[in-house]
Amino acid sequence: MQKRYILMIGLCVVMMASIYSCAKNDGEDTSETSKNKFEAPHISEQVSMDFVLGNYDKVKEAAEEIHRDYPGSYDETYVQEYIKLIENREKEAEKAIADIDVKNCVQMLKLKTGEPNSAGGVDLFIECKNTSDKTIKYAYFTCDLYNAVDDRVEDTISHSYSFTGKVTGPIEPGQIIGKGEYFQNAWWNNSGKYAKLTQIKIEYMDGTEIEIPQSRTAELFY
Repeated sequence: MQKRYILMIGLCVVMMASIYSCAKNDGEDTSETSKNKFEAPHISEQVSMDFVLGNYDKVKEAAEEIHRDYPGSYDETYVQEYIKLIENREKEAEKAIADIDVKNCVQMLKLKTGEPNSAGGVDLFIECKNTSDKTIKYAYFTCDLYNAVDDRVEDTISHSYSFTGKVTGPIEPGQIIGKGEYFQNAWWNNSGKYAKLTQIKIEYMDGTEIEIPQSRTAELFY
């Protein structure tokens, strides 16, 4: 992980040096056209850091801002290089998600909520089976709460739509977890009627991890 960040930082520095050197090589022209090429260095520098930290949404927002306010500038060229890198990574991530053998991870046997109690607390019941050939160390189940008219509703205390329940192993292959157990007061909302699974993250005893996004969670119910 450390090496990866060092390489990413190195890439940022090389890219910045390369693009900024192009501007320098254009000479000391003080015309309006030349001036506009270098109008937002502070934004470009922040983009570098946001990219390294994985804040891709911020990089995209900065790209829109620079395109709007400084079109054709070297800053725009610089930021667009990061946009290309992000797009490539997102394509790779989509392919990785498509390649996940979800049926060889877990099988969801139950996902339901209890009726809100007198204080508005909604319990979450989850039951699943380890269908992999590995021992699970930790499993994280992220769910959103919905009301009777299918609108997502937030927790009235935390103001969050999502709740993540953590199950601690070891959970052996073929073992069923969650029987007779539940997450008490996962949300506080009197209108809560049911929950939807939005993500599962699993950590195995061998140190490997897998994340199943919402686009694939429906396949876990079979």
